[in-house]
Amino acid sequence: MGKKFKKVILGVAELVVAYFAPWALVGNLFLAAGVSTLANVAISAFSGAKRQAPPPINVTLRGTVEPRRLIFGTRRAGGVLVFYGTSGTDNKYLWYVIAYAGHQSNAFSDFWIDERRIASADIPSGGGGTVTASPWNSKLNIWKHLGTSSQTVDTNMSGAFGAWDSNHKLLGITYAVIRFERDDTTFPDGPPQSVSALVDGLKLYDPRLDTTNGGSGSQRYTDPSTWSFSRNPALMVRWYLTGGSVHNDTSSLLKRYGPNDLDSRVDDAYTMAAANICDEVLTGANTTPDGDQNRYRCDLEASCAEPRRDIFQAIITSMAGSLIPVHGKWRIYAGAYDTPGHTLTDQDLYGELEVQDTIGHDARYNAVAPIFIDAASQYIQTTGIYRTDSAYETQDGGERIPFELQLDGVTDRNQAQRLAEIHLRKGRMMRSVRLVGALNLMKVAPNENIQFSHTRYGWTNRIFKCKEKALELDQDAGRITLNCQRDDPGVWTDLLTADYTSGTSNTDVFQSDGPDSAINWPGATFVDHDYTAGPVSVSGTGGIQGQTVRTFNPGAQKKNATLIVTATFQGYAQNVAGTQRSYLTYYNGTTTVASDKKPILSGTSGNQNNPTIQWQFDYVAGESPDISLQWGVDSPGGPNSATYSDIDIQAEFIFR
Repeated sequence: MGKKFKKVILGVAELVVAYFAPWALVGNLFLAAGVSTLANVAISAFSGAKRQAPPPINVTLRGTVEPRRLIFGTRRAGGVLVFYGTSGTDNKYLWYVIAYAGHQSNAFSDFWIDERRIASADIPSGGGGTVTASPWNSKLNIWKHLGTSSQTVDTNMSGAFGAWDSNHKLLGITYAVIRFERDDTTFPDGPPQSVSALVDGLKLYDPRLDTTNGGSGSQRYTDPSTWSFSRNPALMVRWYLTGGSVHNDTSSLLKRYGPNDLDSRVDDAYTMAAANICDEVLTGANTTPDGDQNRYRCDLEASCAEPRRDIFQAIITSMAGSLIPVHGKWRIYAGAYDTPGHTLTDQDLYGELEVQDTIGHDARYNAVAPIFIDAASQYIQTTGIYRTDSAYETQDGGERIPFELQLDGVTDRNQAQRLAEIHLRKGRMMRSVRLVGALNLMKVAPNENIQFSHTRYGWTNRIFKCKEKALELDQDAGRITLNCQRDDPGVWTDLLTADYTSGTSNTDVFQSDGPDSAINWPGATFVDHDYTAGPVSVSGTGGIQGQTVRTFNPGAQKKNATLIVTATFQGYAQNVAGTQRSYLTYYNGTTTVASDKKPILSGTSGNQNNPTIQWQFDYVAGESPDISLQWGVDSPGGPNSATYSDIDIQAEFIFR
């Protein structure tokens, strides 16, 4: 009976959230490895499913029981009508109280009465609130409240409605009081149906600005009064993951949202790295048609009625990133190429390599259109142009296969184009592999890239991203399984300015992924000769030893390879009288690399002419290791044996 293994899932790159689903891979190779055991928690940041119960776009709802809203970044929000009433002679005034967010916000900006926009500059700050600009002509008042823990009752409301007493503070709620004065010219269609507002939402903790947490500055995750407004999606993920804070005007946290995990369970070194990627400025040849801008931003309105994973998904999709637990801590990633930190070969594996080269036609796409909220069009939902590539369509039988990418947290058309292009290129990363080996594979964490070489497949330094890691144990030993998917730096290459409007880019990433070309070692032969060391005086019947060192440099060779070195010695020691010779009795070869192996073939010790030894080592592309040969010759004896007349050592290095 075979051994019984117990499998422990150590990490999944999509655990909780990740940007791109591995398409049919989830249903085939990955599920076979046991990912299905985590189906209740392992989701992708773009799974093809739409958000459940998101708030309507730019529409004010009316209801007695409505879930609270969260505003990440800058977003036009419809809000919830929590009170309406009339006052004055003949009901001259109509009052709305609209709650926009269940937390303190940074600022209000523009308002919309139905679809008529009121610029922020036309809305007085302070107690007046009267909009005098045309066409409102003082028939409209807007009083704004940001949701602090110290805000008091709106005196305009309490003066008009006795029941709205001093207890109606709406602490921790971002809201506005709007009063309309009846006027058929100003409001020809009657009472407005919606009053939406552009809100700068949550203030976020930024570990880069915390001297006590690896950064530099006065922010502290225990003190929300030190936090600041940001549109950085990596910081939003951290806020929601740790529960955030309802208000920011005191030093006391009031956590009400998200999983409310411990701050100590967030690996903020990764948070800072992800935040830096999001803040990178695209400039020069990579600037957008609208000028320089940050790489990733998120502007999202979310409802507490939504599943938490949907909110995570919407934020993380805006930065093409992922959120992954590793070694008991959360790692936040933003979309960027990950330089491989680990190198593996077929020598690290148990048994055969499992490869899935492609995916089915029903799971493919070769044209991606982003669906996003366009700030340039008053924050209405818009479908961008399709990004495609004729070469991809040719690969798929000449057929265009469209895909619509939902970007609920994106309000910039250029960022939407970049994310659609990334998704298009990711669609060509079809190859997946399963690596099964010893504990040496334990060093690889989910979402990390590896270099993988395989002699029989002809692969050298192929790039794969670890999507899942599992440990299987029995009573004697254990083994690690890595499920990986192909990655390529070209996926993350920035668009050129013209690419934003053309719908195509100069970066093609194909699914064609055959064996590497054969290794050519042109004239890799080195000869060292005429080592003369005489006359040399020695005592008794002693000998003499020496070493020859040559640097191996293959020139333009860029491939890793396992090399066999052959060295042939021609050498002897001769006594002064010339009557006796002594040939090499000691010889060895090594390389100055850690992968040096013991000789696999050598001559026997003794008085030999032309002895040959062979050994192998793993050459790493770009390195120039030293090849070292040690040798020794005994005294030839006979007349005048105390003096050598000449020692001639010749070594030839042949690599293959």
